[in-house]
Amino acid sequence: MALVFRAVAQLAGISLSLLGWVLSCLTNYLPQWKNFNLDLNEMENWTMGLWQACVVQEEVGMQC
Repeated sequence: MALVFRAVAQLAGISLSLLGWVLSCLTNYLPQWKNFNLDLNEMENWTMGLWQACVVQEEVGMQC
C-alpha cells in the first residue's frame, strides 16, 4: 500500500513541476501582459510586459 501511495505522490509531484515549468516558459514568452490607455488621452495605448513597456501612438507608432 505504501508503494502505491509513493508512486501516486511522485506522479503528482512530477505533474505539478511540469505544469510550473510550462507556465513559467509561457509568462516569459508573452511580450505584453497588460494593455491600457488613459481616458484623458485616447490616442495613446500602453502595453506592459515583463521585459519592456511600449506606448502606441496614432501619429508616431510604437515606441518601447
